[in-house]
Amino acid sequence: MAVKSSRIFSRIKQQYKLAIGLIILSVSLTSVAALYVLYQQKEYAHYINLAGKQRMLSQKINLIAYQAVHHPLSSALPNNADLMQTLDKFRIGFQLLSQTSAIDILSEPRQIQVKNLYYSNVYSIEQTINTYTEEVRLFIENGHEIRFNYQVLFNPDALENLLQALDQVVTIYQQQAEQSVQNLETSILILWLFTLLVIGLEVIYIFKPTQQQIVRLFSLQEDSARQLVAAKEQAEHANSIKSQLLANISHEVRTPLNGVLGMLNIIKTQRRFEPDYIQKAERCAHDLVHILDFVLEFADLEQNKTKIQIKPCCFTQLASNLTMNWQKVSSEKGLAFDIHLAENVPVTLDCDAKAIESIVNNLCSNAVKFTEFGSVKLEFGLEQKSGSLVNLIICVQDTGIGMLDDAKQSLFDAFNQQSKGLSRKFEGCGIGLSIVKKLLKLLDGRIEIDSKLGQGTRVTVKLPVKLHPLLPAEPGMLPQNTNICLQLITQNPVLQHHYRILANHLGIALEVLDSIPFEPKQDLPCRGLVLFDLAMLKGFPELNPDQTWVLLNTNKQYPDKLTNSIPAFLNIQVLIQTIEGEVLTQSALSWPEKRVLVVEDNEINQEVIRNLLEQFKIEVEVANDGLEAVELIQQKYFDLVLMDLQMPNLDGISATQKIRSLSLNFQPPVVALTAHALRTDEQACYDAGMDDFLTKPINADNLFNVLRRFLTR
Repeated sequence: MAVKSSRIFSRIKQQYKLAIGLIILSVSLTSVAALYVLYQQKEYAHYINLAGKQRMLSQKINLIAYQAVHHPLSSALPNNADLMQTLDKFRIGFQLLSQTSAIDILSEPRQIQVKNLYYSNVYSIEQTINTYTEEVRLFIENGHEIRFNYQVLFNPDALENLLQALDQVVTIYQQQAEQSVQNLETSILILWLFTLLVIGLEVIYIFKPTQQQIVRLFSLQEDSARQLVAAKEQAEHANSIKSQLLANISHEVRTPLNGVLGMLNIIKTQRRFEPDYIQKAERCAHDLVHILDFVLEFADLEQNKTKIQIKPCCFTQLASNLTMNWQKVSSEKGLAFDIHLAENVPVTLDCDAKAIESIVNNLCSNAVKFTEFGSVKLEFGLEQKSGSLVNLIICVQDTGIGMLDDAKQSLFDAFNQQSKGLSRKFEGCGIGLSIVKKLLKLLDGRIEIDSKLGQGTRVTVKLPVKLHPLLPAEPGMLPQNTNICLQLITQNPVLQHHYRILANHLGIALEVLDSIPFEPKQDLPCRGLVLFDLAMLKGFPELNPDQTWVLLNTNKQYPDKLTNSIPAFLNIQVLIQTIEGEVLTQSALSWPEKRVLVVEDNEINQEVIRNLLEQFKIEVEVANDGLEAVELIQQKYFDLVLMDLQMPNLDGISATQKIRSLSLNFQPPVVALTAHALRTDEQACYDAGMDDFLTKPINADNLFNVLRRFLTR
């Protein structure tokens, strides 16, 4: 029995070993076959997906190009870097699909089919992609303007041919995958019959890892859901802020617009052409322009398109303009506005005047807005750095509501407001200090804020600038042995500072009369010149300027009969000419023998510009577009060209470039006169060969300065 039992146990053992061997063999063969099928399907799926992705990327490229052409102002447009990145992915996908390892997994007939699609002729995928790549780069370099005959990028037929070719590649890989599956189905079925014997083991070795994977995936899904909720809340917050900005802008725009339309309606219905109504409508219109410039500047900065332009600037005139503007705004609110210039502040600086003006305006706007009573003070100073490099120090101090230290952290965030909603006390768009922050970054400047709740705020800005010498007017340029002295009648501290520097530079005496009443000296032991600030007439209408005085115009708010004035802030050369009796007043400036070409397609604008120019007895001729302007300039002589930018047939930039390429006996100065007010537009005009830049609505004073610059020679 023992021997028999031994044999039975030996047989059972052998059977057990055989069973175990069969199980191992079955599982091994099934696993190898399954892995082989999965590997093949993975390869086929990879290349199928890659070829399909080629279609998606090509369509994405065309969509970006279409949006850039048809919706150039959309804030949702991708940038050129996104377009180039998409193109690179498109080319890399083609390289992967066309490599030998990708083609070798196909059967020989299908390899020939794929190679024919890739390389067969000029309409092959490779040739089309090469052409496509060059056209996208050309499209990026030409600023999203279609001026070329694109073979693929804007050619629906060529693009459809490319998509169909990619579809054929996908189909070939799909057919190969299906054939492979069919060949292996029978063997896999047999092997799976053996696999049924080891279901228990598979459950143990497969179910548990799968269960763990499912648990891990659910955990990751929960984490993703939490992140999605947080991102959604952040997006909703951003949308809420931007919606508030749009509401603020709508309110800020509609308020002055209501003033313009209201005053015009009063004039129309009551037929009362009172100067006060016209001035109020004009002031509201200027407020509208200011808001538009404000929002455009913010948009330009947000898109990182702003470029700093360092030029010589009459800083004293800039400071005076800022002072008069904010003195008027402050007085309407019952506040005092003071300005102080340190003795070392020069007449002229090399700087970006527009950026400085924007910074000061935004700081003063906040100071006046958050000050209920008391005063606002604007200070300018200079801090030496090295050589001609200095720091311009701008301080704005108010006696307003102040702020807590916690509020300073979010002070420069866009759309930030001290109060929000319909009941908010302080108006505004909430982007002023954000503009200041971005400009300071471009200018390499710094800002410091010292504020206490209920005790006011002091903001200090430091900007690196460069001193601009007063040369070529050297001391001693006046005639030898000539005793000259100046008398300046003004209460404007900036004007006093300006002429004090010029007088010291020329080595002549200056007497400032700023109190009323005053008695200018008649019998002077020197050859005297009296400079009279016309702004004094507004506060002291009883003053009667002597005919021999030089009338300085600072704010254009003087009676019509006193038009024989000159700009208030003379440079040193003009001051010398004035001392020598060669002063040229505004009323004496007319150019009856000058001819100006106005290139403008809008009839109302043509009428406005013509009217302004004819006041100076200028002969005006109008061209309706750039092509007509180029033809007229070749036929006639013009002393000046005022050029609009956006016009049919030929725009102002292209027209200027054509004019500059002409061989003319005299190349007329070309001045942009456009509604495109961004810094990038201004730089584009200078790059095209224009000599100056004016924006619409037309400022009569700025137009007058341009005429005097180019027509007085």
